[in-house]
Amino acid sequence: MRIAAGLVAAVALLAPAQFLAGGASAVSVRGVLTEVYTGVAAGVALWLVGHFIERHSLAEMGLPVDRRTAMVGVGFAIGAAVAGAAVGILAAAGSYSVSGNGVSRIP
Repeated sequence: MRIAAGLVAAVALLAPAQFLAGGASAVSVRGVLTEVYTGVAAGVALWLVGHFIERHSLAEMGLPVDRRTAMVGVGFAIGAAVAGAAVGILAAAGSYSVSGNGVSRIP
C-alpha cells in the first residue's frame, strides 16, 4: 500500500511537467522551467512520502541536513555563478550568442 501511495504522489506531482514540456527544448526558458519544476516536484514527492507515509525524516532517508549538505549546496552555487559569469562576460564582449529557436534537428 505504501509503494502505491508513493507512486501516486510522484505521478501527481510530476504529471504537470509533461504538459509543460510539450515542444520545449533544454535551451528555451520553458525547457529550463520544466527542468526546475521536475526537480522540485521530485524533492517534494520524496519529502511527502517520507514524512506522511514512511514516517521518517529526510535525514533518516539518507539526506542529512548538516554542514556537509550545506557545503554541497555552496559548491553548486559557486559553480553556477562561475559558469554564468563566464557566459555573461563572453556575451558582453560579443563573443557569445544564441541563434535559432533552441530546437535541434538531427538529419
